[in-house]
Amino acid sequence: MKNVVSSPRYSSLIRVLLAAFAVLVNAWASYGQDVPVFLRSNYVERRIIKTKSDDFGVTRLAKGYFVFCSNGRKGISRLVKRPKIDLFLYDLSTDKVSPFDKSGLCEIENSKYNIGSISFSSDLKNVFLSRNRDLKNYDGYIPFELVQVDIADETSECSVLSFVNSDYSYQQPFYDTKTETLFFVSNMPGGRGGYDIYFTKRLGKYRWSAVQSLDYANSPNDDLFPSMDADNNFYFSRPVDARGLEIFCLTNGSRIPVVLPGPFNTVGDDFNLSVIDKRTIVLARVPQKNGNSDIFLYTLK
Repeated sequence: MKNVVSSPRYSSLIRVLLAAFAVLVNAWASYGQDVPVFLRSNYVERRIIKTKSDDFGVTRLAKGYFVFCSNGRKGISRLVKRPKIDLFLYDLSTDKVSPFDKSGLCEIENSKYNIGSISFSSDLKNVFLSRNRDLKNYDGYIPFELVQVDIADETSECSVLSFVNSDYSYQQPFYDTKTETLFFVSNMPGGRGGYDIYFTKRLGKYRWSAVQSLDYANSPNDDLFPSMDADNNFYFSRPVDARGLEIFCLTNGSRIPVVLPGPFNTVGDDFNLSVIDKRTIVLARVPQKNGNSDIFLYTLK
C-alpha cells in the first residue's frame, strides 16, 4: 500500500489542516480562558455620564473619585468654535461632575491644549498625560505627546518624555506605581500596525528605559487604552469584526488575551475599562453606531 503520509499532495493537506487546527486552538484559548474571578460577579450597570460630548479617558484618582476627558462640556470650551478636550472630576459618592483643577500644573492649564488622557502615581506626586503639540507633523496633522508632571509642595515641573518623537502620536498613558512602568499607545514605527501598546520603566526622575512593544497584546489593528488593576491584570481594547471595540484582559502572568464577558462587552464600542476597586468598575462605551461615547459604572449587587 502506498504511504499516503509521504505523498507531497497529502503532506501539504496535512500541513494546512494542522495550521487550521492551531488557529482554532488559539481562538478557543482566547475566549475560553478564565477571566479574573471578581469580573464574574453580578454587577449592576448604570450609565452615569451621558452628554452630547464624547466622554472617555477614565482613570482612578483616589478612593471614591475618578478623572475623565470630555470635549464640549459646559465651561470655556463651549465658547470656542472647536471644543477642546479637557479634564473633569467625578465624585462617586455624590454623582457630581466638576472641572478638574489644573492650577499649578505648569502650562497644562493653558486653554490651548487638548488633554487626551491622564494617569496618576499612587501618591499623586507624579502625573502623566497626553496633550496636543503646537505644530503639525510631516503628515499634516497635529500629534499628541506625553508629558510628565512632578508635583512638589508648592511647585510643579513639566517635561515632555525624552523618547517622544514629534513625528508620531503618543496617547493614553497608564502608570503602574508598583513596577514604575508607564504604558501608552503610539503609531510610531516598530509595532504590528495602527496604534500599538508600548511600555517603558522609570529609571530616574527624567530617565526611562528603552521603549518596548507589548507584543502579546498587540495586533495588526489598533490596540488601545491600557490599564491595570491591583492584582496586575492588564486590560486593553481592540476592534473585533462587526462588534467594534471590545475589552480584553491579560490575567496576571498570562500572555493570551481573553475577551471579557458581558456586561462589560456589548455590540458597540467598549473600551477604557478602569477598576476603581473590585466592587466598582468604570468604562467608556459608544452604545449607538456613530454616536458619542458615554461612561458606565458597574457596582456589585
